[in-house]
Amino acid sequence: MSNLASSVPPSTATLTGYFTAVADGSSKTFTCESGTSNPFAAITWLHYNVIVTAGTGTPTNIFGSYYGHVTTQTLTITPTRDDDADVYSCSARNAVSSTPANSQQKSLNLAYAPVVKILPRTVTETQPGLLQCVVSSKPSATITWYQINDGRTFLLEGTGNKSLDYGIRAVSRDDAGTYMCNANNGIGGDNFNSVQLVVQFKPDVTVFAHNATEKLSTTLRCGPLGVPDSYTYVSWDHTWPGSSDVLRSFPGSPVLLLSDLRYEHSGIYTCRVDNGIDFSRNPDAGRGQVFFVVKSRPFIATTHQTV
Repeated sequence: MSNLASSVPPSTATLTGYFTAVADGSSKTFTCESGTSNPFAAITWLHYNVIVTAGTGTPTNIFGSYYGHVTTQTLTITPTRDDDADVYSCSARNAVSSTPANSQQKSLNLAYAPVVKILPRTVTETQPGLLQCVVSSKPSATITWYQINDGRTFLLEGTGNKSLDYGIRAVSRDDAGTYMCNANNGIGGDNFNSVQLVVQFKPDVTVFAHNATEKLSTTLRCGPLGVPDSYTYVSWDHTWPGSSDVLRSFPGSPVLLLSDLRYEHSGIYTCRVDNGIDFSRNPDAGRGQVFFVVKSRPFIATTHQTV
């Protein structure tokens, strides 16, 4: 038998390696091995049928069929979560190949830790509210909602979902604060994100005043408290107790100055404020009142008596 090797193309290309792995920042190595060939085969790596790298690889002498050679080459990658399901293959050919020998295509099957995203949320008092937590993970994660006060208050838990919503039937300003969504699928421990829930409400209004003496001056101060805290001072109205008739109206302002006081300046002063929100748990929101008295000397009203 002759010891001279015949010219033979590689008939196979075999792809091996652990394509099921965890995307944890570590590198993964795959190996492509050609069938027996002479001369040496060149290995080409493909990612979605696009050439990644090509070369002669490392030839290994095999004494057997055709006294040919087996060529091996490795490809090392550091996959991320975004590479899950990516397809790799390799091919082998030499100078006498009419077509390359192609390996079977193999897909990455990557597990990865959760990434937690909470959609920003602004809600209005007395209206329904919804906090949405969206989790990207493989395998699926256990998702838990907490409210962060002085400690951590458990609210809701769900398993096997890509998202978990926490709903509030009728939002109160007391619901405002920090909420945390936590996800765990056994890879990398707990992963979480948090959001600040903003509860908007029509302003509560407090009017501050001190009774004063006639002929002097005084100020009435309008103190709104609402969210958002950007206020439009609409008006001041002066009425008398038990009557809805407006005696005087003044332009809206944080401070109302009353000068040269007289007894008839006494009465109820109402400050009206707006912040663009129409809802509140307080039915009197948007206006505040104070009963203001001007101190004066007693006087005798003139009467007419018919005899």
